[in-house]
Amino acid sequence: MFCTKCGAANPDDADFCHKCGRLTFKTSEQTKTNPISQAAPIESEINPQPPRISGQNSDDRELPKRQRAFSDLAETRIISGIALVLLVVATGWLWNRYVAFRPDKEADYGSKTGVLASAQEHLQPGNVPSGYLDILIENSEVHYRVPADGYLDYFRRDIFFKESSAGEFVVLTARASELENPRIFGADKIVFVRGVRIGSRIYSSVQDHIAWQKKDNRWLLWFGLFSSLATVIVFAGMFLREAKQVVSEEAPRFLPLCFSGRGRDVFNPNGLIAIVSAVSIIGIPVWQVFTNRWIARNTQTRGGKTFTFVGSIGVAYGIAGLSVAAQMVQKFAPWDRLYAVFTSSSFVWIAVGLATIFCYALAGAVQFLYFRYFSENIRSSDGKRLGSVVRFFPFVGFQLLGLFSLFTVVGWAWWGVWYTRWIAKQLIGPGVDIRFVGSGFQLLWRTVAACVASVPLLTIPWTISWFLRWFITSFEISQTESPPSAVASTEV
Repeated sequence: MFCTKCGAANPDDADFCHKCGRLTFKTSEQTKTNPISQAAPIESEINPQPPRISGQNSDDRELPKRQRAFSDLAETRIISGIALVLLVVATGWLWNRYVAFRPDKEADYGSKTGVLASAQEHLQPGNVPSGYLDILIENSEVHYRVPADGYLDYFRRDIFFKESSAGEFVVLTARASELENPRIFGADKIVFVRGVRIGSRIYSSVQDHIAWQKKDNRWLLWFGLFSSLATVIVFAGMFLREAKQVVSEEAPRFLPLCFSGRGRDVFNPNGLIAIVSAVSIIGIPVWQVFTNRWIARNTQTRGGKTFTFVGSIGVAYGIAGLSVAAQMVQKFAPWDRLYAVFTSSSFVWIAVGLATIFCYALAGAVQFLYFRYFSENIRSSDGKRLGSVVRFFPFVGFQLLGLFSLFTVVGWAWWGVWYTRWIAKQLIGPGVDIRFVGSGFQLLWRTVAACVASVPLLTIPWTISWFLRWFITSFEISQTESPPSAVASTEV
């Protein structure tokens, strides 16, 4: 039996080509001995070829191929292997930290009493805000610091700044060893304080810190479970056999698209321009356009038809401007006033929900514009244009379902496949049907493997090209119009 992609000879019972890793099709005895007779009917039905002109290469109708060091199957095993090694190390570290955890003992702590000289708060804003409190007492050069790993979690900071004042006696609780030998950071002597009390007013205590330690350790349990689940998913994805594809003789023949992009493409001039544009933030639309061009340029049909992306950078900047405007509305709109109006009524959760849906729909509208911009600027090598019949409300509805699917932990993968299949049905071309045949589990394990394998950063280009190769080859195309009769090949 011969491979329909590269022509290599394979055993009759092989499910995959040993050279390129492509899924094989079981054929009759008459076609096993001739690779041309196996592929030619499909090529002639789907992509009829024009008459060959003298001087043309006889292999013009074959798919343009790049010399590749590894097959698709080997590349999958390499990237998945990297992901598995990282996951196993992370999982082992998390479980070891969780099992070996021992909370602090109150007997290890001592107290320091003095007159409060000053207390200064240092906050670092961000998506995950952090901060600490520096306390100075009279006649001491030591900085008594309530550290970031508890200051914003259990320290009663609002009450502390309202009630405390300089000149009051303060009792600070810290490890006895640190009270005797403070830590040295630069020119400062620092003691990490876990308990702060002024008179009978307690703002934090060792008991609060121990409770926080136990709570923080439970997060290690959850991370360990998720990491273990990810390891199982990637391991199963590496060795799970793909379902056999069956080609019906009555139905139109669908053939997968091909993708020839490689990770090393990032080092060519266009790739370097795209990277610099992405890093500069303001050049992200340029990065998007160059990425779309790279994807389209490296996508081909089995008949050798290629694609190009003709979208302009100016339109990409316009859509990016709308995206920024939508984010500003979400961030700076006076939602607190809206909540205040409904706080005293039973409609507060309805108001919050409607505001959230409005913001998400606004973001979905921008994504809808970008999808139309991308799909309607794809051109094939024969001059034909791709288009779509996607409508706004179904598109945004799918986006909302995607938001809800995140709460299922892994259900987003099956939503992603459902959504992609719906998108494929909305794409239109002259006499062409498109379908997506990837599965939810394939999307799940490949996404997990790609994210984990990208942790070393240097592997990101190859991981992206590996994932895109699976994603694009999961699209199958069929020409439903009756093609004109192929003219016999003649020499001119």
